[in-house]
Amino acid sequence: MLKKLTETDLYILAVDESKNRLYQTARGKWIVPTISYRYKEEMKNALNLLKRGFTVLNDGHQAKTVMSPEWAEIATEIRKWLVDAGIKASAEVLPENVIAQMQINRVSRQAGFQTQYFSDVQEAENWLDSLK
Repeated sequence: MLKKLTETDLYILAVDESKNRLYQTARGKWIVPTISYRYKEEMKNALNLLKRGFTVLNDGHQAKTVMSPEWAEIATEIRKWLVDAGIKASAEVLPENVIAQMQINRVSRQAGFQTQYFSDVQEAENWLDSLK
């Protein structure tokens, strides 16, 4: 069952422990990292609820702009945490903004893990479910 951990103007974090899955919904404008400390702490708490081999569904289609360089650096750091915690696979639902799509792809590459990209949340969920 999906359990919402936190919700802000910029993101929602949730986990489904039965699926061993982290859900993140990014929304709004990721320009000034004023809540980055809170985000990082909440992400650590979410990862502590999951076991190695977890999957991630990151829904970014509500994001309004590309991330600032500061947020991009934080995103790269978080993705490295995912690798260290034992991520199995990640599905990214991309925003319509092509530049934001390229930025997400670059951040993922820099963190050292591959991800599959989708334009629809249900399609991403189905793909992750098929990886058993």
